[in-house]
Amino acid sequence: MKINYSPSKNAFYEEEHKERYLLSGSWPGDLIEVSRDDFIEYGGNPPEGKTRAPGPDNKPAWLTIPLDFVEQAKAENKRHTDEANNYINEQQWPSKLMLGRLSDDEKLLFNKWLDYLDALKEIDVSGAPDILWPTPPAEPAS
Repeated sequence: MKINYSPSKNAFYEEEHKERYLLSGSWPGDLIEVSRDDFIEYGGNPPEGKTRAPGPDNKPAWLTIPLDFVEQAKAENKRHTDEANNYINEQQWPSKLMLGRLSDDEKLLFNKWLDYLDALKEIDVSGAPDILWPTPPAEPAS
C-alpha cells in the first residue's frame, strides 16, 4: 500500500483510493510518498504539546505548539465557562432548583447548559489552535 502525504493539506492519502479522490476533485498536487512507519507515527494522536505539520523536508513531523496558542485557548475556555455560569446564575436556576421552583422546561434548558459546561471542561487545550469548541444551547424564543 503506497501512502502519500500532502504538506498543503497536512493529511495522508492512500494511493489505492486515488480514483475516488480524483473523482471528487480532492487529490492534492503536492503529494510526497511516505513510509508506512511515517504513517503509523504521524497518523495518530500527537504527543502532548505537539501538532502534526510539514517539516523542513515537507514530510510530516511533530512540531511544538507555541505556548501562546495554548494560553489563548485556556483564556477562551475560561471566557466561555464564565459566560455560561453567568447565564445560569442570571436565570437563578440553582436556587430555583433547590426550592423546587424550576419548571420542566427550565430544567431541560438548565441541563443543556450543564452539558455545555461539561463539554468545555473536557476540552484539551493542548490541541490549540485546532479546537472544535462546543456550541452553547440556544435561548428559547420569548
